[in-house]
Amino acid sequence: MRTLLFACLCLQIHPCWGQNSLDCDMTSTIRNIMETGKYNGKLRPLPNGNWSEPTEITVDLLLHSIHKIDDINMELVTQFTLRSLFFLYFIILAYRKSYAHILLPPHREEWTDRRLEYNSTCLDGITLKGTDYEYIWNPDVFIINEKKSVVHDVMHRNQRMVIYPTGRIRLSTRITVVLACPMEFSKYPFDDQTCYLTFASYSYKIDELIFLWRTDHPPVNVVEFVMEKFNLTSYTIQSNISVGYNKDRFQSMHVLLKFQRKFRYYLTQIYVPTFMLVVISWITFWLGSDSLDARIALGITTLLTMSTSISSFSAVQPQVAYVKAIDIYTGISMFFMVAAILETSTVMFVGRRRNDRVIDDSKKPIQFLQKSTAERIDCLACILFPLGYTIFNLLYFAQYFT
Repeated sequence: MRTLLFACLCLQIHPCWGQNSLDCDMTSTIRNIMETGKYNGKLRPLPNGNWSEPTEITVDLLLHSIHKIDDINMELVTQFTLRSLFFLYFIILAYRKSYAHILLPPHREEWTDRRLEYNSTCLDGITLKGTDYEYIWNPDVFIINEKKSVVHDVMHRNQRMVIYPTGRIRLSTRITVVLACPMEFSKYPFDDQTCYLTFASYSYKIDELIFLWRTDHPPVNVVEFVMEKFNLTSYTIQSNISVGYNKDRFQSMHVLLKFQRKFRYYLTQIYVPTFMLVVISWITFWLGSDSLDARIALGITTLLTMSTSISSFSAVQPQVAYVKAIDIYTGISMFFMVAAILETSTVMFVGRRRNDRVIDDSKKPIQFLQKSTAERIDCLACILFPLGYTIFNLLYFAQYFT
């Protein structure tokens, strides 16, 4: 395999190609490193040659875009780059049952290995691609909350390593990851969601390898982008978090992304139509007691329309076992519609009792008594229903908008 590594190095294109100088020959350079016996790719780089000191890996994050957050399947699609002694280039997808599906285009790591230092007047770096660098030590970084991952190999395996004369190494790998991302929907659609990325070394304990956020510039940089249903409101980083079992402790790094849902879509597609259906159901109060059949038909029609709308809403909402904020609104709205139908039934019942009590065969007194009672009920409903629904809306939006 080392012969293959040397052959791949010979094929690298470089501005010094064609020169006779030995220090511009990448094959000779890597051969001098690998065959002199001073390099063992199974051992981690030792700071100052001391086994008691941990190898440091510095990281920073560049967030490129977040394409989609799917509520039904709990999917978050984003793209970002984690760089420096660890350089990642991600697309995150969060999916159902608290999982996030993440695509990580190139994952880049950077560290210093003094054993790979070489002298050269024209070589800026030695580039290896694919699996040609498998004999070079690299940190075994893994994502703690990932459920599934794959390294992309379209056309060629999407991996690249650059070795600089100072021993600094940069590794880039493009992978796809399914990431666990718990979501909570009790305030849906007024909710905020937080997804996190946690990475650590799989083999090297905290006294052997540590991660550090870059300090020479902001550790997290965000490129402006637009999402359909969410806004990225904040992002935080955490470090020096110890994970593991028993005496084996590993140092991990966390990146937390907080999202706020855009409300305009739900206002126009759910809340306004629901409000209008409730208002339409109140038209029955102005039809009079002589149009009881029309009042019942209108009330039942609006109720059935509301039931159909709720079913359509549920198909595009997260399926959870607890009550969401939107369920409260649609439930109270349906209660007002049912109450409007009951009001019409009450008018019919009172009218019939009045008819039974009338002894005079004249129709005029009967009509007068029926209209007097029905108009009182309808007039009271015309005031109480709009007032009650208005108070409910004020309390509801005041509660969830704050």
